[in-house]
Amino acid sequence: MACQVNAPILEEVYTNWGEGNASLAMLGLSPIDNNLVVNQFKNEFGVTNPCASIEGNSEQAIEIISDGHNLVGYPTYCVVCPDRKLHFNVCFPADTGCFNNYITSCMASSTAEISSDDKNLKIFPNPVLDVLNIKLNYSQNFTIELYNVLGHKVKSYHQAYGEELFSFSVADLRHGIYFLKIETESQSITKKISVK
Repeated sequence: MACQVNAPILEEVYTNWGEGNASLAMLGLSPIDNNLVVNQFKNEFGVTNPCASIEGNSEQAIEIISDGHNLVGYPTYCVVCPDRKLHFNVCFPADTGCFNNYITSCMASSTAEISSDDKNLKIFPNPVLDVLNIKLNYSQNFTIELYNVLGHKVKSYHQAYGEELFSFSVADLRHGIYFLKIETESQSITKKISVK
């Protein structure tokens, strides 16, 4: 019964955070139901986020997610931050404000290493539509990597030192928040980028 009661709340969180195309990825996992039951539940309660049943290896996913955590039963919710910090057994009973607090704290922790006063670095435009420009002036080799909010690397570039204007396309990326990480031999800078 708890799944049915919480479905509209979780759907609101999913919708508010970009329906999987922006700052939040959400996956429903059922340890006991087959595809037919999961799809009937999604249709009956208006669930639009992706879900996996036992036929979709949900048991394996649950095992990986709950490893080292005290699983108290179902439904269990967790928030996974881009830095892979896991908030487990949160928001029960489900509440949009509670989820929003965890998700917002994830965004803050993901940008904690940002150095916004670096005079050797300019990133524009931000938000970006098609092409992201990075103006660098480092006397070292550097690496540029772009990560999605789940911490997966989606682009990577290696460059030699010198003052450069470096541009690359983001047109192939889904709309949402990304983290641009620039590493030199002596420092690492991370900037939050919004792709529109």
